[in-house]
Amino acid sequence: MVAIIKTEWYFLSGPLEMRIGNKIYELEQLGHLEKVTPSGSLASIGSYYINEPMEDRIMLADSIVIRVPYSNQVSTVLAIPPSVLKEWQEVLKVGPQRK
Repeated sequence: MVAIIKTEWYFLSGPLEMRIGNKIYELEQLGHLEKVTPSGSLASIGSYYINEPMEDRIMLADSIVIRVPYSNQVSTVLAIPPSVLKEWQEVLKVGPQRK
């Protein structure tokens, strides 16, 4: 899930790109929601599908960079910190779909 809360409005658009090593993978957007917060900011929340082959790539990754596309703003590019990547890998390791 990706959540962006800013005073400028950002509308999520299309698949999330995930770079692992030299390859870029597209993650299908399952859904998104834009909601105005009490402060007047817009919260844009998107969820993306990670299939089993993608889980395997994440488990083996040393680093990941994601690009979040918007229909009305320049995309956001985020380098996932190593500590966060390790957390992702721990969650995937114990997840219900892991054998």
